[in-house]
Amino acid sequence: MKEIKPTNLEKEKEAFFNLDGNYSPFFIYANISQITEHDKEYNGMQKPHDKYLQLAVRILERANELNYLGRLSSSPLLNAEETSKAFDDYIDYLDIGDLIDYEFVENTVAPTSVIHNNLENQSKVIIGLPIQYRKVSVQGVLNHEVGTHFIRKYNNRLQKWHIERKKFGLQPYLKH
Repeated sequence: MKEIKPTNLEKEKEAFFNLDGNYSPFFIYANISQITEHDKEYNGMQKPHDKYLQLAVRILERANELNYLGRLSSSPLLNAEETSKAFDDYIDYLDIGDLIDYEFVENTVAPTSVIHNNLENQSKVIIGLPIQYRKVSVQGVLNHEVGTHFIRKYNNRLQKWHIERKKFGLQPYLKH
């Protein structure tokens, strides 16, 4: 854990809250070599390191050997009935049917999105038509859209700061 905890966490946290969230922290990590001024200009972040580059290359090479992208693109697209079954099964498995639903919508910008109704504590997955899910990839879509977006929002609803963000010095989730 030491490797991933910034050495200046408290200082940057204090600056963030003192400026009501209008400050982008610049974290420094113990195991990263001295940071130059040029490095700080890298979008306000430290330059990326190549610690996992070889692993990433091996993963991509293995995916290529297994023809993953070829199999993905040749996998059949799901129809509405198959898509509904995949979503129903996933929502039932997580036992969240009373908290989230889905809807097929024409002319969407993204193939999938999640919207949240904070007043009713209800979320909805918008599935763009025509459906772009493939049999081999729909599980990943579910894990991302429901398992990431919905679960994050649901978890936030359970936090003590959910309704009283200002009391805890937190900015709104989205500013308009």
